[in-house]
Amino acid sequence: MVQMGRRFWIEKWVIDGYKSLTLRGRPYISDEEMLEIGPVAAFQLMRLREERITFHGSGGWKVLDVDAAIRKVFSQELTSIAAEENKCESVEMLRSDH
Repeated sequence: MVQMGRRFWIEKWVIDGYKSLTLRGRPYISDEEMLEIGPVAAFQLMRLREERITFHGSGGWKVLDVDAAIRKVFSQELTSIAAEENKCESVEMLRSDH
């Protein structure tokens, strides 16, 4: 889903793909998935997977807001995709006006 979102400039698909890789039960991101999303993104997602639920001593368990964390970690990529998505939407609106 990440690659499709990147290819077609659809921010929601990229976020949903990252969330899926972060929240799923499997304990790892496969080699194939790493090649598709890139090693840096795969590493960042593995870190988020580890941070999802952590114990903070007397503070108890902390559950990570995955959506907010993905938006923060991948903010530069998501901003770029959103900008391109908006350009495409503007072009579509112009086409539909004629």
